[in-house]
Amino acid sequence: MNFIPLTCRVLIKPGEAIEVTPGGIYLPDAAQEKPMKGIVIAVADDLKSRIQVNDEVVYGYSGTEIKMDEGDCLLMHENEVYGILN
Repeated sequence: MNFIPLTCRVLIKPGEAIEVTPGGIYLPDAAQEKPMKGIVIAVADDLKSRIQVNDEVVYGYSGTEIKMDEGDCLLMHENEVYGILN
């Protein structure tokens, strides 16, 4: 990848939205919730937190959507990431 976030930002590949409920009901796009977790694919050089590439993180409904070779991604400030999943 050739994208390096600047000023304490991270680039995240969001997880997939849930298209089918556990009961087998298919949800239309408008009813699907946006995923709130994903995989970090790039971090800024000046990042002050423990977030690293390939970490699975939980984040809020924020960030800027960017189209990348990897698909749709979110660029957000490190403070918008709530935590790292183990």
